[in-house]
Amino acid sequence: MDSLQININKILSSISLFEKNNKKKQIIAISGPPGAGKSYLSNIILRKYNDNLIDKKKHAVIFPMDGYHLDNKELIDTGLFDRKGSEPSFNSEKFARDLYKVSQNKDIKIPGFDRELDKTIADQISITSETPLVIVEGNYLLIDKSPWSSCSDLYDLKIFINPGIDVLRERLIQRWLDFGFDIQQAHKKANENDLINAEFVIQNSSKNDIEIN
Repeated sequence: MDSLQININKILSSISLFEKNNKKKQIIAISGPPGAGKSYLSNIILRKYNDNLIDKKKHAVIFPMDGYHLDNKELIDTGLFDRKGSEPSFNSEKFARDLYKVSQNKDIKIPGFDRELDKTIADQISITSETPLVIVEGNYLLIDKSPWSSCSDLYDLKIFINPGIDVLRERLIQRWLDFGFDIQQAHKKANENDLINAEFVIQNSSKNDIEIN
């Protein structure tokens, strides 16, 4: 069994323990630098959890931090467009407010993010009082800075993925190539934005329950 599968089993076992304690809604954080594989792991956990549910009317959902990107026009106006994806380029206050509502079992619709359109989609994801598991996914979930840090106690389980800068650099360059940028543009975007953000996340993220390398 490879290390990823071991960690997936560990995460699912932890979720099962919460359920045995009759916790109505579980909120887990999957964090790490850009290119770490957060979305990939989140979708595996989502699928495996939902496949095992007896009551198919209920299902886990992913709560993507990317849905809280500031609008491109606002980023241009504030001079942050070239640093899109950096910590200041997110509406962290709205993220924290919405996550708190989720933790209080409120019915809420939250924004998603379309990578191809490079824009947020308002009210794309529904979370209700009956949603059993919310998988929060994003770069800055565990950083020691308000308001992100104010959400720390809302997470039942904190997972951090860090495959190392060399692996991240290779993945991030390839990501931009896949989006149609040439090799020079891909290197520029990775080195002058993504990897700066990656270093910030690695250096400023607080204690986690499970770390995946």
